[in-house]
Amino acid sequence: MVHTGDLDEDELRWLSDKGPTEGAALARSFGLELEHRLEGAAWVMPQETYEGRVAGRFRFPGRGRSQAGTVPHAALLLIDSFVAEGVRGGAGAPGRNWCGMPRSRVVGRLGELAQRHAWWNKDLRGDLPRLAEDVRGVLEPEADLLRVTGGFEEWWWLSPAAARWTVLSEQVPLPAQCGDGVKGVER
Repeated sequence: MVHTGDLDEDELRWLSDKGPTEGAALARSFGLELEHRLEGAAWVMPQETYEGRVAGRFRFPGRGRSQAGTVPHAALLLIDSFVAEGVRGGAGAPGRNWCGMPRSRVVGRLGELAQRHAWWNKDLRGDLPRLAEDVRGVLEPEADLLRVTGGFEEWWWLSPAAARWTVLSEQVPLPAQCGDGVKGVER
């Protein structure tokens, strides 16, 4: 995944001018699909290709015993919270269309989710700041779907690419942009 906010002017120009053609050729040569948007580009392995296989050291969302459990499930549900409730853009946003939430809201939202998911690890349900840091560990360095900015209060910024993992009910329409009107929807 390449975020436009991480690129300099020459790299942005290449991504805009040659990214669609050369990026698509690269994708074809490795059996991937190119998703090219204003926010950046991602080379994605089609699901039918990776069922039962792992192409790299990390797969998100995790499947199987070694990657299942409280933290990956909380990360997936938190993506829905960002898409439904997050603030788009702003001074601290790392790039176009990133959804942000203050860390206190992230911890609060994880508390609400922990109440509904009694099967989650009891220790993590009782230590929400630790659960938040564990979720951050999955979304930030591993998947590159999260950037955290400091200041008076930390803000967590979710990449636009994370919207591909929303698990909102099929009866609930996805918002056109993060924070567009699905507040209070029971998922």
